[in-house]
Amino acid sequence: MNCTKCNAEIKPGSVFCEKCGEPVQMVPDYNLLDDDFLHSIVEEKDLVTDDSVDSNSSIGDKNNSTEDVDDINKTSKSGDKLKKLDRIINWMRDEKNKKYIIIFLIAFILVVCLSVILFINSYSHCYKMGQNYDEQQDYQIASQYYLRAINRDDSHYEAYLALGIDYYYLEKYEDSITNLIYAISLNDASEDAYRYLIKAYVAIDDYDSIAALKANVTDENILKIFDETMISCPVFSSQSGEYEDDLELTLSSNSDSVIYYTCDNSDPIKSSSRMKYESPILLTEGVTTIKAICEDSNGDYSQVVENVYTIVYGQPDKPIVSTESGTFNTETFITVTVPEGSEVYYTWDGSIPNASSSCYREPIRVIEGNNILSLITIDKHGNSSDVLECNYKYLP
Repeated sequence: MNCTKCNAEIKPGSVFCEKCGEPVQMVPDYNLLDDDFLHSIVEEKDLVTDDSVDSNSSIGDKNNSTEDVDDINKTSKSGDKLKKLDRIINWMRDEKNKKYIIIFLIAFILVVCLSVILFINSYSHCYKMGQNYDEQQDYQIASQYYLRAINRDDSHYEAYLALGIDYYYLEKYEDSITNLIYAISLNDASEDAYRYLIKAYVAIDDYDSIAALKANVTDENILKIFDETMISCPVFSSQSGEYEDDLELTLSSNSDSVIYYTCDNSDPIKSSSRMKYESPILLTEGVTTIKAICEDSNGDYSQVVENVYTIVYGQPDKPIVSTESGTFNTETFITVTVPEGSEVYYTWDGSIPNASSSCYREPIRVIEGNNILSLITIDKHGNSSDVLECNYKYLP
């Protein structure tokens, strides 16, 4: 490229001529519209105008038809357009006006760039981009776009809802809860906001907040979400407490969920010692903590239910005899009431009976003389009652 003033060669990228300082021409050089070409256009314009005049005279002499008048008007308009084009070209070729053209082009480019920047940072664009990344399950990038959308306009609950759901999938439960609560404050009829808020509370075992949330809801459709979203907890056949005998504990659920439990106080969701409930759990002497949950077909868990059972075997009662003592002159038999699941053992020699002593199976015949019948009860756990001593005198 050469300078239009001094014809010196201009280096690529230069804005001014290094030799004379003339600004470099930034618009296309209209060389095609040189003087000869412009003169030809003007001559053609004049020719058309002259022909139009001759035609007008001829037509006027003949009929002055409406059709010819229209042709004259069209020709006249063509001439006007050529005059305007001539003026524009001359204005653009004027060196003084080139700077205005450059300024206009720069301003136009700036306006276009600014418009693009404003669009890509607008709420609608950021929200749409977040949706696109959600469809790809790229929740991290999607959440960044939703944040940008909120920064642009924080009056739309949809952005808070989408951001809360993304945080839920990213396991950022506290952030999820914060945004979902705000979404509900903007639109308390949003079922998805309640659904994912309940899920987030469950994920951090905050069931008190779920109860508080439900207490403030009156919409029947929203209340149904609590029942649909929360998995039913296992139901225990016996409550926590102290028992004196073995306990058969049954677990049940109001749904088709699978029940898992532990007996060692560990987490029934994560513990490797958890067991699938299939039959009643037998609890024996000692303290046992049962933790149980329900798992649905989607792999979601209910609240953990925990019960503590303390079983201390009590001492069996003494045996009950038909006659505890007496003097007899005729043959007499003593009957004994035996507690269910226990055995009664006895001796006649005054010693303390044990499991090796005579076991009561039928009425005991009182032996002759003055004797002491000693009896004890031994239950199924091997615990013994106090000794019952009965003095019988059989004098035939």
